[in-house]
Amino acid sequence: MARVAARRARRERASRNITSRRGGDAPGAGGAFAVGALLDGIPEAVAIGLSVKFGGTIPWAVVVAIALSNISEGRAGSVAMRRAGRSPRSILALWGAVATIAVVTGVVGAGALAGVSIAMLAIIVSVAAGALLAMVCNAMIPQAFEEDHWATGLSAATGFLVAFVLNHVS
Repeated sequence: MARVAARRARRERASRNITSRRGGDAPGAGGAFAVGALLDGIPEAVAIGLSVKFGGTIPWAVVVAIALSNISEGRAGSVAMRRAGRSPRSILALWGAVATIAVVTGVVGAGALAGVSIAMLAIIVSVAAGALLAMVCNAMIPQAFEEDHWATGLSAATGFLVAFVLNHVS
């Protein structure tokens, strides 16, 4: 009985340490999600803009995959911000600013990079993918696993399957 209680206490301390290192218990909780969304949102928006400019059509599979990742990212960040005491209005304003900055930089970036080679476009898309993957691995997966152990892997696999299917259908 004492072993079980000691193990539970160690897990709880470790969980608090991980959460506080990620900013989860601090007044700016969730801010890391907003910064991550901005860092991966800008190259994502540029990549979508360039795809439309070069391809002439909207890459729906990419748009849906980015939207799904941004929705879960925004939800996780919003929950952390609410737990830290931020008002819904300030949270919406923050996410609105992130979305506005991403869209404006996407339009400006697509216009400025209109003459780039396909190789440069591949680099830009790779940076966007890398930023998204870094955000998912560093912030979203640990938090998801901490809060809902069994569904984390299943949700990630489902997301990859949906992206794969959308890519081959469109």
